[in-house]
Amino acid sequence: MDPRSTAQDVHRCDLCETAIAQSYCDFCHVNPCKPCIGEHISDEYETHKIVRFQNRRSTLIYPKCMTHTPKNCELQCKNCDNIFVCSSCTASEQHRGHIFVEVLEVYKTKKEVIENDAEKLQNLISPKYEETALELDNQIANLDEEYKKLITVISKQGEQWHREMDIVINKMKTEIGEIKEKHRDILQKHLKEIKQIQSLTNKTILAMREMKVSREVTPTIEYSYKMSEFNKLPPRIKVTLPTFIPKLIDCEQLKSLFGQITPLSSVTEEDISSINQLNTSVKELLGKPELVAALKTGFVPLVNVTCLNEDRIWASGWTKEMKCFNINGSLHKTNTTRSGNWPRDLAVNRDGNLIYTDNESNTVNLLKMGQAEELIRLQGWKPNKLCVTSTGYAWAEDKEHCEEYGRMLQADHGKVSSRAKKRGLPQLGTLGASNHYAEIQVVDEIYNKFAAKKMASSVRDRYALVAMEKAMKRDNINVNDRQLVCAKIYFPEGQDYLKGMEAAANYAWVNRSSMTFLCRQAFAKMFDSTADDLDMFMIYDVSHNIAKVEEHFVDGKQKTLLVHRKGSTRAFPPHHPLIPVDYQGRVLSRAKSRRNLDYTEVLSALEEKGISIRVASPKLVMEEAPESYKNVTDVVDTCKYRQ
Repeated sequence: MDPRSTAQDVHRCDLCETAIAQSYCDFCHVNPCKPCIGEHISDEYETHKIVRFQNRRSTLIYPKCMTHTPKNCELQCKNCDNIFVCSSCTASEQHRGHIFVEVLEVYKTKKEVIENDAEKLQNLISPKYEETALELDNQIANLDEEYKKLITVISKQGEQWHREMDIVINKMKTEIGEIKEKHRDILQKHLKEIKQIQSLTNKTILAMREMKVSREVTPTIEYSYKMSEFNKLPPRIKVTLPTFIPKLIDCEQLKSLFGQITPLSSVTEEDISSINQLNTSVKELLGKPELVAALKTGFVPLVNVTCLNEDRIWASGWTKEMKCFNINGSLHKTNTTRSGNWPRDLAVNRDGNLIYTDNESNTVNLLKMGQAEELIRLQGWKPNKLCVTSTGYAWAEDKEHCEEYGRMLQADHGKVSSRAKKRGLPQLGTLGASNHYAEIQVVDEIYNKFAAKKMASSVRDRYALVAMEKAMKRDNINVNDRQLVCAKIYFPEGQDYLKGMEAAANYAWVNRSSMTFLCRQAFAKMFDSTADDLDMFMIYDVSHNIAKVEEHFVDGKQKTLLVHRKGSTRAFPPHHPLIPVDYQGRVLSRAKSRRNLDYTEVLSALEEKGISIRVASPKLVMEEAPESYKNVTDVVDTCKYRQ
């Protein structure tokens, strides 16, 4: 306050209202002065607690014991649902042998919990609501502008259609003009021929008239019959005029061709940093299955379930029937297989049509508009499981040999920067740059087939590093190297990084799937065979540079950890992955490899072993030479004996 314009009185005694209050009753919340303390506690001393005014509200107010009045309950009985008890209660027969805890300790612990919850509420939850409210305000403010853009797009489409229609009409007009000229040429040519014959006829008539009146004998005697030349009447040509057959305008079809307005959709996304998920468990981060609905299908047992959306959920059992439900459990329709056998597997394609396998007839069938259509009839083997992909770049069983089945569930591509997407798109289906390589080998034998089905690992992304650097300043996190940017994992910055990293991991799996597809095509073409006949099945797909939530024992206790592997893969028994050459650890740095090795000598040494390589830059030959890395046998033995 400004002392020049304001003033404040001291605390006065609540009893006499004149003396300065020097004490405070923590039980009654009254300010007595020293002379008035006696008056205040005169009724019953035990019901008051007088402290210095500076120490007001410092006394804990314990609950009173209902049995031993007026004693305070300073303990809790663990054996009796943590009821409050006093010292006399602990000695009673009712609580003999029970375990007691001090209320003060419980109070302090709860205070810490309240303080932490309040901090989280203030620093994490409240800003989220403010951010969401601001985002909604911005969306509402931008609503007119966004819909204006939508209308502009539709108008541009209309203008484009008008231009295209004008082009079509003008082309047809030009075509009609060309047809008219052809029509004219045909008529004029025929007219010319007719006029020539007509001229000849007129000349003949004139000559015959002259001979008719002539008295000369010779021309009359030499006259020959000419009527045969003209008995054939002149032909009449008829050229049919072209017609324009207008097609009926199908408004619905026209609308679908013009474009489509997607329906308004509203999705409420739960924020992973919500108050109930700040301390996210390992199961939640790993994508724990969630019970969406319980449907009574009537199949015992229930063998197959598949869906494209909540309105079409297909199910089947050991009967010929295939039933379609909505998420509320209402039966939409029932179809049967063509052969009357039970379907071995179900899948739904992108058009929403059901596909099922029949291993009795060796067929894959499509159910469309209620009618079953045979898509594939196999020879020599029976169809079992189905997998529908958008481009056909993978085999159905490929995902069984990928870590995380080729997809991390918490991925959010919205957490990946547009710059990263722009850089990544042209590289899809390629090895990329740096020391990435593809190695062509023949697998003679898989020593552990169980392990081959279980291999896998991961990836990274660099989204929101700026946000993480800001979070480090906010949370006072100091590191020795600026490149070691980090954030608390249960804070928004940490969650955003994990989602972006998982999106990058999914991109990597798609990329390797695309390369596998191209390799299979190339080998099939080169050897005039099929990838299946060449046994080009996937052994495993394993990534590196990824953070994963795992359970490990630390100091003898099992803990949930976020493990980040930089340039390495998991090697959990019993499914150790193969160790690529450049993952086994360097013995020579890249610079030292370039100084000490000659790339021509490296190529010659590899050629002597029957190894041929193609490389963009000679320096990569020296950097990735076998001499630059540890002996792979030693690395494998180390992994083996460390189990």
